[in-house]
Formats: sequence, C-alpha cells, structure tokens
Amino acid sequence: PLQGAGTASLLGFGATPQLFRVKPTQREKSTRCRQRSVPAPNFARPQTRPQLAHSNTYAVSRQMGATEQLRPHTAHAQIHQGGILMRTAAITRTTRETDITLTLTLDGSGKTSLSTGIGFFDHMLDALCRFGQLDLALTCRGDLHVDAHHTVEDVGICLGRAIRDALGDRKGIRRAASAYMPMDEALAFAALDISGRPYLVFDAEFAAPMCGQFDTQLAEEFFRAFAVNAGLTLHLKVLYGKNDHHKLEALYKALGLALRDAASIDNRIEGVLSTKGSLD
Repeated sequence: PLQGAGTASLLGFGATPQLFRVKPTQREKSTRCRQRSVPAPNFARPQTRPQLAHSNTYAVSRQMGATEQLRPHTAHAQIHQGGILMRTAAITRTTRETDITLTLTLDGSGKTSLSTGIGFFDHMLDALCRFGQLDLALTCRGDLHVDAHHTVEDVGICLGRAIRDALGDRKGIRRAASAYMPMDEALAFAALDISGRPYLVFDAEFAAPMCGQFDTQLAEEFFRAFAVNAGLTLHLKVLYGKNDHHKLEALYKALGLALRDAASIDNRIEGVLSTKGSLD
C-alpha cells in the first residue's frame, strides 16, 4: 500500500511513490531476499553450536601395558556429535605391594565406588570426590597385613596420575585456586597450582596416632604422592581444631574444593595460563 502518492504529484516530484512507502511487510522482505538469493531472516531458527578451535588429540585413557586410547580434544572442551565429552582417565597399577584399578571423570557429580580395605580412607576419598565433583571408581588390594602405608601411598600415586591424564594439555583451565573448609571446631585450608612443578607443604598435627584403621601419619604420605603425580604445587594447613577426624576430613574437602576450581575451564583463557607459555 502507498501513502501520500497524490501529494508527491502535486509537489512536482514525479510519480515516485516509493519515497513515501511505509515499512515493508515481512512477506515483502521474504520476496526481496528470494530475489537476491539470500535466505530470509528467521529469528525462530535455532542457532548452530559453534565448533571450538585449537583442536588436537590427547590420551583420555591410560592403562599400564596397554595402548592409549585417543579422542578429539580442544582447548576448552571435547566435542563429539554435538555434545561435550567429559575429561576422563583410567589407571591400572600392579606391584608386589598393591593392585589398583581406577576410573576417573574430572567433570562429574561426586559419585564414588571405593574399596581400599581401609574404611576411614574410603570415607576421606569420598569426601574429596564429592566436594571436588569427581566421579571415581577405585579398587585396591594391598598388603594390609603389613600396614596401610603402601595402600594409602599407592592410591595417591594412581589418583594423581589420573588427574594429570584427565587434564590433558591443560589448555583453558584456571590453573590455581584455594579454599577454606570448616568442620565443626576445625578449620582447614588448601591452595594449589596445576603448575607441573610438584611440591607439597603440609602443616597439620594430630593428637591420636589412628583414626579407625587409618594411621594419621599417612595423610601427609597420601597428599605428597597425589601432588607429585598430578603435577601440583599443593599447600595444606589445619589452622585449628581438636578432633582428628574433623581435621582430616576438612583437609580432604578443602582439597576437593580447590581442585574443582583450578581444573575448571575459563573460556577467556587462550592456551595455557602461563607467562612462559608452558606448564611443564
């Protein structure tokens, strides 16, 4: 429809009603687009998910004595059939002292299936995973007739290796984080850096030698084995507390919280977060 065509003629502008034409209708827009061979705008059409750049490959599964399985990996996520795959790892380690098998999902929901033969240690691992949002299935047959040392330390070795493998090339991760964790009268602190430079600072004292079947001295052994094999700079401290169970549990939970934040993906980070361009 035209508007003001007669006025245009009276003013001497000629019969050019297009100058006074109202805004084109959606139907007219579609017709024009078809004439130009350009698809008509359709704001209801779902947007296609963009593919992430910087793709390469890395091993998401490691099993001693077996060939590593490779899957697509990108700087910020793994893309497969339009969905995001979880960062996972699998470890099998057998020695004369322990036989350990575990599977880990870094981007999980805290689900666990644990069997180390040490009830209190299973409880601590469960606390770490629930607060770190790690899915972990772990079985360990160790020489508990000797003591719990080999079992606890070797679990730390395997879990650390699984974390390292699941992180892959570590592109896009926040890298460093810290967390306080209270448990009743006790307060624990954890700070870590996924730096590739293993180091442990452990500052905690315990009043009793045992918590259940768990030797309290073995807490430091676990955290050291975990930090070295995951490639973490890890600082742990119990600021205060009286009950050893509370102090230990607060430490494991604080570690889980800090690890969850440090391993999380930040889309603003290009490559690895490092002034030298490398985390090795």
